[in-house]
Amino acid sequence: MIRPPIIYLDTQDYSRFGDVLRGKGNLETEALFAQLCQMRRDGKAIFASSMPILAELLQYDVHFRETTIKKAEAVENLCGTWALAYPPTIVAAEVAQFAGRRGYFVGEQSPIANDERRWFPDIDDVFENLRAQMTGAVESELKSLNLPRKERRRVKTKFRRIDIVKVARDAAPLMAAEFGLPVSAFENSIIALLQGKITARQASRRLFGAIAEPVKFVEIYFEKVKNDGSLPAWMSQFGANFEAKFKELRTKVEQLRSTGFALKELDRLFDELPEKLGRSILAMAEDEAGQFGIDRTMFKTLATDPGIARETPSAVIVGGVVAGYMRQVIGLNGDPAQIESSFGGDLVHALYLPHVDFWRGDRRFSALLMKTVPQFASRIIARPRDLPGAIDQWWQRASE
Repeated sequence: MIRPPIIYLDTQDYSRFGDVLRGKGNLETEALFAQLCQMRRDGKAIFASSMPILAELLQYDVHFRETTIKKAEAVENLCGTWALAYPPTIVAAEVAQFAGRRGYFVGEQSPIANDERRWFPDIDDVFENLRAQMTGAVESELKSLNLPRKERRRVKTKFRRIDIVKVARDAAPLMAAEFGLPVSAFENSIIALLQGKITARQASRRLFGAIAEPVKFVEIYFEKVKNDGSLPAWMSQFGANFEAKFKELRTKVEQLRSTGFALKELDRLFDELPEKLGRSILAMAEDEAGQFGIDRTMFKTLATDPGIARETPSAVIVGGVVAGYMRQVIGLNGDPAQIESSFGGDLVHALYLPHVDFWRGDRRFSALLMKTVPQFASRIIARPRDLPGAIDQWWQRASE
């Protein structure tokens, strides 16, 4: 049985489809959304969400709640349970593949595209030694009460007789009601972990898998927990950092130009730049590589291998795209181009390009990708309306 093509849509696509669900979309977008949803239902296409998509898409304002909810519904309507792994996990998986080619033993890899809504990072360290953490929290609380020594010993002895699993099971309905989740979400994760039936990683994935459905995530992350919104800020801050670096670079180049320096002299430097820039993205994978059986010593050995920046797709993309964008914004081959705050986010989205069959991005960034990493050009769909035809052609080639 042939697996349908995996499609990575642009954040703006989901935003426009959210407008359709609010009754605010135009007829062309409405027809395209209906066509893509039908292709998904017919098993002709898999649309996959990701952390970068959700981080950009799900900006929250209590006064515009419906806008965010409808965007989340658009993702859910198209993607269902399909998602792509957290960006550092992708880089780590590519490093593991490289390690395997170099003859290192690496652990079994989870697929980057999955039908378990696993777009979030593994935080199994939070679940490690959960029983000990719970016990320690209670003991710390006892100390803070300043009870007489005899009374404290009595309470501590009584506490040691408590069945932690029973406590957690009794608390599960209260936690479920508070967060709007089924009781089974806690029974299959936290309680199963305390019983020793599953690992910390399995517990993490099961619990966060229950939260990861986009609409449910909005309700819990923004409305139940009421945190600082750091998930959306992660992408915008990444973009702001790149924007500042590019502006600084342009200023330095303009200073060089004022001294009569010929910009063509920079060409030789740019020929060497992609590989150096590509290596920088590999550091993102160091903390995630352990899940593939790569300890820090092995990781450092791999990171110094001369071939890793040429053979790891993420390094190839980052190196080529950043160097190409630098050429544009300093005007190395023409007038200096506009510096966009969206570049950092676009670059993170591009990490998914080697792992999907079709990838959507805006016109300028898509053109940049086609020029700097042409080996992936056939996967890039610059215009949304071209996507249904590309999917049909994919099936025609697959059936030949």
